[in-house]
Amino acid sequence: MRILFAFDPWRSAILLVAGDTAGQWRTWYTEAIPLAEHRYERYPLTGFVVRRDDGTVELARLTIICCAADARVNRVRLRGDLPLDAFAADTWLRVRGTLVPSPAVPAPARSVPALTATSVEEIPAPADVYEY
Repeated sequence: MRILFAFDPWRSAILLVAGDTAGQWRTWYTEAIPLAEHRYERYPLTGFVVRRDDGTVELARLTIICCAADARVNRVRLRGDLPLDAFAADTWLRVRGTLVPSPAVPAPARSVPALTATSVEEIPAPADVYEY
């Protein structure tokens, strides 16, 4: 049994593909990896708009481990040809696109990951705005 998964920018695990590799070790990966990549590219991210002083638009979500005092902000920079400037700060969005990997720079100098948005949709704020 093998599972291919990824973590989204909020550090939530996303199950992409699972299956039995018995007797088909190489062929399973040959078929599963492109399928996992395709599914990950289409994974929707939801969060609220953050407008940076330099004009960048980011999608953010707050993650809580124990209590609100330890909440941390997870962000992804939005880019692409969509009218991202049309959304005010704190507007909730569902965005689909392709994640652009962060450069191989150690923390804390690591940059915010980028998402080239292919679709964006305004949504109501969820009942619970936190990720756990």
